[in-house]
Amino acid sequence: MRGDDIAEKMLSALAQMLIDDRFLIEVGANERAMTSRLAAYVKSQFVGYDVDCEYNRMGNAQKRLLTLNNQRVYPDIIVHKRGTNEMNLLVIEAKKEGVSNRADILKLHAYKQDLHYQHACMVIFPSTPQHLHDEALSRYIQVY
Repeated sequence: MRGDDIAEKMLSALAQMLIDDRFLIEVGANERAMTSRLAAYVKSQFVGYDVDCEYNRMGNAQKRLLTLNNQRVYPDIIVHKRGTNEMNLLVIEAKKEGVSNRADILKLHAYKQDLHYQHACMVIFPSTPQHLHDEALSRYIQVY
C-alpha cells in the first residue's frame, strides 16, 4: 500500500471520528479516549488487518526501539497482523493540538527502522470544535 493510500484512509477515519465523536473534542477529553475512538474508524478503513491500541508485544517479547536506547514502547494505534512481524503496516501516534509531538515523531521513525513498519502516521486532534469544519483536515495527518 502506498503512502498516499494510507493518508487517504487516515483522513477518512479522522473525519468520521470528528463527526461521530465530536463531543470528545468539545469537552477536551483525554488523548487516550480520542485515540481509542479513532482506532475504531481506522479498523473500518483497513479491512483484513488487526487494529490495536497500546499494543506492546512483538511476538511474546515487549516492543523495544533499539535506536532509542532500547526503550519499551506502547504505540497509540497499530495496523498489523497479530503473531507476525511480517505484516506491520502502520503505526500511529496521536497528540492533542498544542502538545509537543517531537518525541513521538522520533519514535515513529524508529518504529519504521527497528520494527519494520511500512508506514508511520502522526495524528493531531483539533483543540476546538471550530477546527472540525476546516476544509483542510489534511493538516492534522502526517504520514512518514
